[in-house]
Amino acid sequence: MAYSKIRQPKLSDVIEQQLEFLILEGTLRPGEKTST
Repeated sequence: MAYSKIRQPKLSDVIEQQLEFLILEGTLRPGEKTST
């Protein structure tokens, strides 16, 4: 049985998805600064 490689997403892709979700949800407005 052959195993397929598990693809782990890059951290930058995960952060991008979270920011996009927050903007679309209305929690974060485009151009608004985030806390660091």
